[in-house]
Amino acid sequence: MNTQEVINLFYQKLQTIPDILILKNAATPQTIPETGLIMISDGKSGIIETILSPVSYIVELRPDLEVLVQNSNDEQRCSLTSDIVGKIAKCFENDFTLNGAVDYLHFEMPEYADEDVDGAPPIRFARIPVIMEFISNNPLI
Repeated sequence: MNTQEVINLFYQKLQTIPDILILKNAATPQTIPETGLIMISDGKSGIIETILSPVSYIVELRPDLEVLVQNSNDEQRCSLTSDIVGKIAKCFENDFTLNGAVDYLHFEMPEYADEDVDGAPPIRFARIPVIMEFISNNPLI
C-alpha cells in the first residue's frame, strides 16, 4: 500500500456521503454549495518505524480534512457544519481500517473557526485531524 492508494480509498469512502460535494487536492472554490463542502488533501506523512526482513515501513499519514459551510445565518451555518461532521463520523463508524487497507484510522476532535468574507456570507470551517497508519514497502510513494 502507498500513500496515494490510501488517500484514494479515504476519498472514495467519503464519497458515499450523499448530497455533499467532496473535493480532493483541489483549491477552495469561489462558491461553496448550500449543502456544504468537504475537502481532503494529501497532508503530511512520515515513517514511524522500519521493519527488516523484508524491509518495510510503518507509515503515518495525516491527510487534511476540512468541512466548509457558507451561510449568513449563524445558527444555520453552525448546525450544518455539525451535521456534516456527524455524517463523516457515521461514514467511518464501522470501518476504521478502510476495509483492511490501513492498520489504524483515527479522527481527533474537530477545530472550528469562522471567517468573514467581504461582500459574501461568512464561512465556517471544521478542520478534522485524521491519522492513518499502514505498512508500505517503499517510503517514496
